[in-house]
Amino acid sequence: MMNKFVVVDLETTGNSPKKGDKIIQFGAVVFEKGEITHTYSTFLNPDQPISPFIEQLTGINDKMLEDAPLFEEVAPIIVELLEDAYFVAHNVLFDLSFLQEELKQSGHEQFLGPVLDTVEMSRFLFPKLTSYRLGGIAEHFNFNHDRPHQADSDAEVTALLLGRLLDKLQELPYVTLKKLLTISANFTSDLEELIEELVTQKEKKQHEDILQFDVHRGIALRKRKEVFQPQDQVSGQFSYSSIRQLFRDFVMTERLFSHGELRSEQLQMMDIIQNAFHDHEHCVIEAGTGLGKTVGYLIPAVIHSLTTRRPVVISTYSVELQNQLIERDFPVITELFPFNITAVTLKGRSHYISLSRFEAQLKQVDNNYDSNLTKAKILVWLTETSTGDIDEINLPSGGHILWDKLSTDFPEEKNHKDPWQSRCFYRYTKTRAEEAQIIITNHALFCRDLIDEKTLPSYNEVIIDEAHHLEDVVSEYLGKQLDYVTIHYTLGRLGNKDDAGIISSLYKICKKKDVQISSYIQMLQDKKNVLKEEMDDLFRMLRSFVLEKTSKESRDNGRRSYTFQSGMEKGSTWNAILECIDRIKFTITEGVREIERMSQQMEHEMLDRSFQVTFLLSELQKIAETMLSWKLTLNQLFFGENDNRVTWIEVEEKGALNSTYLYEQPLFVSDTLADNLFGKKKSVILTSATLTTKQTFTYIKARLGLNDFNPTCISLLSPFNYEEQAQVLIPTDLPNVKDVTGEEYIYAISTHISAIAKVTKGRMLVLFTSYDMLKKTFYTVKDKLGDDGITLLGQGVTSGSRAKLSKTFIQSEHSILFGTSSYWEGVDFPGDSLNCLIIVRLPFTPPSMPLFEAKAREIEANGGNSFSDLSLPQAILRFKQGFGRLIRSRQDKGTVFVFDKRIVTTWYGRQFLDSLPTLSVKKGSLSKLLVHLEEFLN
Repeated sequence: MMNKFVVVDLETTGNSPKKGDKIIQFGAVVFEKGEITHTYSTFLNPDQPISPFIEQLTGINDKMLEDAPLFEEVAPIIVELLEDAYFVAHNVLFDLSFLQEELKQSGHEQFLGPVLDTVEMSRFLFPKLTSYRLGGIAEHFNFNHDRPHQADSDAEVTALLLGRLLDKLQELPYVTLKKLLTISANFTSDLEELIEELVTQKEKKQHEDILQFDVHRGIALRKRKEVFQPQDQVSGQFSYSSIRQLFRDFVMTERLFSHGELRSEQLQMMDIIQNAFHDHEHCVIEAGTGLGKTVGYLIPAVIHSLTTRRPVVISTYSVELQNQLIERDFPVITELFPFNITAVTLKGRSHYISLSRFEAQLKQVDNNYDSNLTKAKILVWLTETSTGDIDEINLPSGGHILWDKLSTDFPEEKNHKDPWQSRCFYRYTKTRAEEAQIIITNHALFCRDLIDEKTLPSYNEVIIDEAHHLEDVVSEYLGKQLDYVTIHYTLGRLGNKDDAGIISSLYKICKKKDVQISSYIQMLQDKKNVLKEEMDDLFRMLRSFVLEKTSKESRDNGRRSYTFQSGMEKGSTWNAILECIDRIKFTITEGVREIERMSQQMEHEMLDRSFQVTFLLSELQKIAETMLSWKLTLNQLFFGENDNRVTWIEVEEKGALNSTYLYEQPLFVSDTLADNLFGKKKSVILTSATLTTKQTFTYIKARLGLNDFNPTCISLLSPFNYEEQAQVLIPTDLPNVKDVTGEEYIYAISTHISAIAKVTKGRMLVLFTSYDMLKKTFYTVKDKLGDDGITLLGQGVTSGSRAKLSKTFIQSEHSILFGTSSYWEGVDFPGDSLNCLIIVRLPFTPPSMPLFEAKAREIEANGGNSFSDLSLPQAILRFKQGFGRLIRSRQDKGTVFVFDKRIVTTWYGRQFLDSLPTLSVKKGSLSKLLVHLEEFLN
């Protein structure tokens, strides 16, 4: 095997060597026997000017390249360097394509040796990394990377990464390497020779793997360590008062936190929750940013669990908060107790991998790149994970399709033939939860346990964090949704007997075993094809119906919606829709009957069914249940009684002809929560940083059904000094959005954003309520800023997830992030990464939104005022959430610009400002406000 690796990085004039882009810097590091043995770097004259973007990105300018050699002058050195070596790069196809083109043009033979892509290798060998950008990986491994986007520096960091990757391969068990050997044939990297040598080395040492891993049926798992201590073995005298005093002492002596700062509001929160638990009362606590509410509720929760020997459930809305609780906050408070205390995160079944399904998928031949990469990631991850929770893995974009086939998204099976039953992650997590003091879950699973299916261990006390989301989550859970994409995907899993899919797999097995089911297979296939055609017709007609009934002005973020009531719609198109639904219901009934007949025939003739057959039959049964749920949903939406519920259709205006979505949700969930939660649990603690409007809890209590339970309600202020740390600036020289055209308004706010950005040097978050406005403003600001050295990032405009965009924003010294929807909450930008927040429009819900419109109509019908009782409180809560993005610590400092003049020109505008902490508010022309901004930031 070759042991010479040449790690290469290039800086170029652009992205396409075929279109004339050239290399401007070549960096190479020779890596042999685990260490760097040689380096080579040179600038190259591209014989063309450097664009401002490339100069800003790399720091390389035309003057630096004036006396640099041409590529053809250094080509012999590069060819000799690469001789008998692996060509290694971070995104190898990019660097290799440039090098091959330059070698060709300079008259040299192109590189024909093996290649390794460190991006690809990192993605499956380090499956838990959140970013595979070189800078992110360098930060994770603490590599010194002081000159990113300089070829020599990038090549050296990539070489260090290669060393880690080769070490990781070496650490993997024999059975994992054997399976990776098969999968890696589909990768860009030429890994076969490397893995084959490791397999040969480890073949005679497989017994060593058994000591370190749980090896079962050719798959290696991390060995489980039982660390639970039954509660009846908990020793030592403790009480709430003693732990509280110990907490005070530990904080003051910096044994828990490095800052050594005791927050009176945090202690007050602990006392309130302790008393609520003791007195069996419900409690609503608005906890200001920076108070430390998670530790504030964890301590009384653990003490109550230990004294009552019952778990306390903590429900959160976001995965980020769940991770914070289990990884950061809970380990801190364990220092207070002289014995083991335990917290477990419990999620829905779909979060956990089914090892039986994974084993079956490993046996399937699959040429899809993302699918194979996901299999490789999971193989490595299984040697590391103790939970089997997919949220730990950074899946590739296409990996979610495979995960749908791998998750434990079905009730616990009674099938004792499952060879993985004793190692089921979901069952193991549920067992751990039975022994834990704290069970951390999400609002969706909490709702399921509350309303339908008992999934959590028995409990009487619950803390609901991010409680402002509870109403929406319950409403969505109680609702129904159906869309063509999901239907098409599910029917695609059935397939046909002559191609891939469940029908084909069963047909081949039965043909091999001489089981007579051909007629059933054919009947099922025919019914499935008819159902697909009918569903296609239905969703096309629904889309046409909505486009006929609505105008372009009714669209929101590229979608149009139409609220309908069963029995009230008229017309030939609607009648055709109902007739189509009747045919679909009949076809589903027939299709499910064929599935049942085929399953019974196979069970009758195949008494010694293999696990694979049992697995395929369970998949078939799942699809039958899904099809029946479609039938029930269609029947409810189009023929059922819809009192106190709203049904609507959404279409993507520029999407496919069947890009249509059906929804139904209850108007209000207060009665459901009153009956199922507050009326049944001894103590429910609701907390969030944003629960009050007009300095009262009236709105949230009514929405959640708390009015009859007389809960304790308290607002605990943030410990931050907002008068010194923040200010609100309101420009008065912006037009009213209703007085000008959309283009004129966007030009005006873009001019203001650009002027502010030049003062702040970026470091700005701009919050929108409309994606369309965000997109247009993004490009207008981009034109205005030109080459000012400020990077623009836009949600839905710049590629990448929210997490990726947020991380890029933090890492970029001078950048502006344009966000909507999810950026109003749940993101943190610490320190100097953010010092200016712009709220473009007050965040009122569009009145045309179906659920909002129906709620408003119901409030008016009952004598209320939909603006004061619904629209305004919702907007104020959202406004407070947006404001909360700015100041996240005592060291932060920043300014909030509010561009919406309604905040000073309307009777209700003052209520938005009054909802904020006490701080300076200034209004005036932008030029005057920029003076204030400079003085404040400096």
